[in-house]
Amino acid sequence: MTKEIEKEIKINLSKENYLTLFKHLNLDQTEPLHLNNVYFDHPQFKSEGLALRLRLIEHQSNNENVQLAEITLKENVSLGQKNEYNVSISWEEAQQILSNQLLTIPKEIKHVLETRHIFETTFARLLSIHTKRYELVNKEGLIVLDEVTFDNQSKDYELEFEVNDLEQGQRYITQFINKLNIPFIPSDNKLARALDKIV
Repeated sequence: MTKEIEKEIKINLSKENYLTLFKHLNLDQTEPLHLNNVYFDHPQFKSEGLALRLRLIEHQSNNENVQLAEITLKENVSLGQKNEYNVSISWEEAQQILSNQLLTIPKEIKHVLETRHIFETTFARLLSIHTKRYELVNKEGLIVLDEVTFDNQSKDYELEFEVNDLEQGQRYITQFINKLNIPFIPSDNKLARALDKIV
């Protein structure tokens, strides 16, 4: 298992502004990542600031189709910052989870949940989110441009900026989008937006 501290700024985009950024960042020659994110539920997750996700990743590399899968537990720390606990699994294991609509968590994540007094080991599917993602690294951080499709087939668009320093990253990305006349509209996380679609 790996543990990462995720620091990111999330900005909601109109389709028009998404296309403006796509063109400005010269992404037409960039191979996208296709992310199938499947979330699993528990009554305590929301109050504890937790999210449990299976992610299947597909992309092209040197004309080869690359397939990866991982189980992630996200834990809110503060605004814009989360702890992520990631366990890689095989593509076949991921497909079995999708077929069963149930996730039995790895022991590494089980230990983290037990510190929150959550002792179940199997969780039912809540919803899925598909993301077509473009990534671009610069000296300030990782720029991520997402086209997001929800279970009801509605779409939205998002700019994420992953950084080491949130304050510095906020200044940079604000100046960057201002130059393109794109408003800074903070975005909820994808799970929260997906839940809004089914309320």
